[in-house]
Amino acid sequence: MARLTRFPATHPVALRLSPLFWLISCVILLSSALLAAAPSLRNSWAQVANSRQTVARVSLLDAGIKAAWQVSTERGPSNGLLGADTGETPVWRKRLHAQRAASDRALAHLRDLLTQGGAEQRAQAPILAQVMTDLRVQRVGIDRVAALPLASRDPLTMEQRVDGMTALVAPLDGINAPTGANIVRHDQSPADNVEVALLAAELREYVGQAGSRVAVGLFRRRGLSAQQQRAIGLLEGRIDELQFLINMRLDHHSNDAISWRFAACRSFRIWPTAQPLSNRRWRRS
Repeated sequence: MARLTRFPATHPVALRLSPLFWLISCVILLSSALLAAAPSLRNSWAQVANSRQTVARVSLLDAGIKAAWQVSTERGPSNGLLGADTGETPVWRKRLHAQRAASDRALAHLRDLLTQGGAEQRAQAPILAQVMTDLRVQRVGIDRVAALPLASRDPLTMEQRVDGMTALVAPLDGINAPTGANIVRHDQSPADNVEVALLAAELREYVGQAGSRVAVGLFRRRGLSAQQQRAIGLLEGRIDELQFLINMRLDHHSNDAISWRFAACRSFRIWPTAQPLSNRRWRRS
């Protein structure tokens, strides 16, 4: 006859403690997993933070390039107003008023980004403040000259007003170049985009300067002096160099996003404007 084996009954306390031991074991395992994953999590958060900083730096560069662009664009209607006769003055004043407002908006946006940024960005805010002050001074001088009859406007004073507006762009470029370098130093992925954007901005500015030199020749009513012709020749050389550098980078990135993004620059008539200027020779009339 088979004998039944009786197992001792489980103590009630043991039954109550088993879930507690299970819970403690889970907590220990979870803590171990978190400790093991901590370096990876820290790296992931660091990448997220770095990406956010890159976005902020790129936004600052974009604002800086646009501010320089608007100030440079303001030279066009400013030159037009300086050389306008009585009948043309209202049209040029209207254009200049609209462009001055656009310049002010772009500069104010850049100022806000600089003052809200880190120590490096805030250190550049006084440079921008000086540009904004100098811009107001130049505008007063332009308006004072334009208020005179065209025949009474001194060509040398008009040339000084043009040079004064041109000089405002260099400090803005001095803000944008370190911003671009700062982007690349912390994140190499947008390096090509940053370089092309800065080259395009520089090309646009040199084309604008060449146009302003031609305007000065019209102010003089005697054509361009030998010195002014040499200045335009130097600008043409830099324009050709920048076009070469940009085209070389476009050829290198013919199949990626840079090409179609940078192709948008053509809609601003950079190349159509640059080519006639670089092919034309200005002489005394």
